Amino acid sequence: MSRLSLLSCSAIVACAVSISATACAQNAREFNIPAGSLRDGLNLFATQSDQQIMFAADLVAGRTTPGLAGRFAPRDALDRLLTGSGIVWSQGRPGVIFLRRADGLASAEAVTAVEDVVVTGTLLRRSGDIASPVLVLDRDALDRRGFGTVAESLTDLPQNYAGSGTPIVQMTASDRQGSNAVNATGVNLRGLGPASTLTLVNGRRVAGTGFRGEFGDVSALPSAAVERVDVLLDGASALYGADAVAGVVNIVMRKAFNGQESRARVSLAEGGAEDFILSHLAGRSWSTGSAYLSYEYQTSNALSSLDRRYTATGDLRPFGGSDHRAVYSVPGNILTFNAAAGAYVAQYAIRPNASGTAQTAADFVAGGSNLQSISRGVDLTPALDRHSAYGRIRQSIGDRLELTADVRYNRRTYEFAGAASIGVFNVARSNPYFVSPTGAASHIIGYSFLADLGNTRQTGASESLGLTAGATYDLASSWSVDGYLAVAEERGDGAVRGRVNSRFLNEALGTIADDPATSYRAAIDGYFNPFGSGAANSRAVLDFIGSGFTESHDRSRAKSANILAQGPVARLPGGELQVSA
Repeated sequence: MSRLSLLSCSAIVACAVSISATACAQNAREFNIPAGSLRDGLNLFATQSDQQIMFAADLVAGRTTPGLAGRFAPRDALDRLLTGSGIVWSQGRPGVIFLRRADGLASAEAVTAVEDVVVTGTLLRRSGDIASPVLVLDRDALDRRGFGTVAESLTDLPQNYAGSGTPIVQMTASDRQGSNAVNATGVNLRGLGPASTLTLVNGRRVAGTGFRGEFGDVSALPSAAVERVDVLLDGASALYGADAVAGVVNIVMRKAFNGQESRARVSLAEGGAEDFILSHLAGRSWSTGSAYLSYEYQTSNALSSLDRRYTATGDLRPFGGSDHRAVYSVPGNILTFNAAAGAYVAQYAIRPNASGTAQTAADFVAGGSNLQSISRGVDLTPALDRHSAYGRIRQSIGDRLELTADVRYNRRTYEFAGAASIGVFNVARSNPYFVSPTGAASHIIGYSFLADLGNTRQTGASESLGLTAGATYDLASSWSVDGYLAVAEERGDGAVRGRVNSRFLNEALGTIADDPATSYRAAIDGYFNPFGSGAANSRAVLDFIGSGFTESHDRSRAKSANILAQGPVARLPGGELQVSA
């Protein structure tokens, strides 16, 4: 898609209306243009004739037209509109009409001297400064920011919206996208979503992460091997594609390193989240080339939401917020559906007696509710182990040919406590523990299995590999040819254990008959009692209903081949005319 941008200033305003590829033809058309403003009349003419008209705003300011009604050839109609205005028209190319003063001179204010032409997107190596802002974080700037990894530095950028595509928002269910299954870290410029920010390594694409593969994982690289990070803070989809509509992050790795460098970092937070990072970089340079290898290991412990007052209960009213607790709790609630609110609301709160269960109508509170945070007990940060490696080799052959190759590898395993299972289910008199405060034959119960089964356990691993091989050959007359082949792949595996199996739950509730495919018999092994406070059911019942699980496996691949030739073709008064293909 191409876009025409018309800039306005105090000197001149160019207007283009009703763009069309047709010429100012002689075929008669029906026109209906009332008398009045010439500017409005020209706009109507452009619409009714399917022409494109370009003129300076001050050229028609304050001028009027007698109007036009009837069937005319477009050129005759335009002549009639401009009668007595002192303005004439000419056709630069088919379908494009230009207006000017009858004496051929524009006003002095309409003359603009263009001193600079700024290129906003190019493949040329030497194109001067670009118009879009670029934030450059070199090695010193990255170190001064005080973060353990480049991913943390990028997450902290003011231009980056960290409310999606990061482990913390994924684990607290704040990320509406929900595709970051492997706790990766993406960049979300302008808050348009991680899928709208293109991530490159040395200017080349990486494989996407998550079960949709929509963003690049910036935490998969050893930070010591990073030379700098270039962040293009403007849309670049014309050059890179739709995934760069918010901007581009290009992580530039070191081209060479001579010697050895070791780094170690230890950090911790109150209540947990101990983090240890150890890295080593070793390289060697010689007269015609260089090679180096970087390795980084990171291990972190989880941080529970129970270790922070503002995440422990879900009730943020003491902090000036609102109450985010829900009616899915233990003890549970008898629910009714509120059509006006479009949700279930508590009708009776279940209040077990000293026995630990509700046994009579007196053990219910009409209009009351038991509230509990859905995310109670979840981990805010995961326990993880990460191994990252990056290697690069460069070799010159003669004076014109240079060969390069690099490899990057990352493996991350993680584990954390997820949200406990919750449910809305029907309980009837077929359950021996059933009790009703109203004498009804069944009730809808809102319940949390946190006290019965605890938080779910989520584990997983991600593994990524990228290989690139390239060559640059300098031709005569300052021409060069640059080509490369790149392959990248990422795999992710995740599992959630300790979830409620809804079919088994209905079987244990007595809602459906015993499944002959299972060895469980509710009359023998026990019914599930939803009227307790979390300690009313036997281990056999809990093991049966808590055997649910989910697993996910995803793979993303990116392959690219690129050949770029560029060089000068002519010398103009303003400099060399260069071509890139």
